[in-house]
Order: sequence, then structure tokens, then C-alpha cells
Amino acid sequence: MNIKTLLSGAMLFFIMNLFGGCSISAPRYVHSEENLSSLEKTEVRIVDGKRFFSNAWMEKRGDIYMLHLKGSAYERGYQHGKLLRDEIRLGVVNQYADVVARGQGGFSIRNWLLEKYVDYRVFRPLEKAQPKDLLAELKGISDGCGIPYKTIFKANNDTAATMTLLPVK
Repeated sequence: MNIKTLLSGAMLFFIMNLFGGCSISAPRYVHSEENLSSLEKTEVRIVDGKRFFSNAWMEKRGDIYMLHLKGSAYERGYQHGKLLRDEIRLGVVNQYADVVARGQGGFSIRNWLLEKYVDYRVFRPLEKAQPKDLLAELKGISDGCGIPYKTIFKANNDTAATMTLLPVK
């Protein structure tokens, strides 16, 4: 793929964005208001080195985190996000979500255009092909740990995006 192709794709993206948008957006899920507000009000408790949140808990065995989650896909994601909030926020999520620059350097128009193009040509079709329960779980993780859904989605699908972008010989 040469720079002309990338730039023409970016221009196409701009034109399409003017007439309706094409970026990844968090899916809308309908939850019981009681259930969601009870999740939001619940705090993570630590007892004997284990973390507890709602009816879920996490233990660490060596270097492995063992999550015990219950509920709907969204609730399991939310519990996951709450129980591993610090680890997720301090981990490599942002680097995996940035398939263009991999967290290197500052802002550039070129990288921004490429990111928008990749969102449209790779991530948007991936999102449409995902099972609704998986998207609900990712939205729950996003809400639980406080990182935007788009970042969680892109980091979770990093391998698919990277494989899509590799040249075929």
C-alpha cells in the first residue's frame, strides 16, 4: 500500500465523516436502572489479599489473576473492569489500541489520518462482526475501569487489526 492509496482513503474518510460519521462508538445496552446503580455504588473490598466487588471476586495465584465473575455479559465486564481497574489503567491498553503509532511520538496529521482510516476500514467492520455479548462485556470493562470503550475495543482487537494491516507476500 503506497502513500497515495492511504491519502485517498483518508480523503474518502473525511468526505464520509461529513455525511454521517464512521467511527467506532460504544454500543447502547439497556440495563435495569436498579442493577446499574447498585453496581456503581458498590466499592471494591480487599480481604486476605483477595478483591471483592458485588458478587465477583479476584485472587492472584503467582503472577496470574483469577477472576470469578457472575451475571450478564455487561455485568461480568463491569466486575472485570472494577476488580482490575489499576492493572488495566497502568497496563499496555493504550499502546495496543494505537495500531498506527504504538504510543511513539506526539501528534501528527499523517498518523491521525491513518488512525481514522484504520478505524473505518478495519475496526468498524470488526465491531459489526462481533457477538453482542462480547461487545457488552467490553462496554462493561470500559465503564468499570474508566477507559473509553473505543480504546478497550481496539486493544482487545489489536491482533485482528495488525493481521489485517500486514502485507501479503
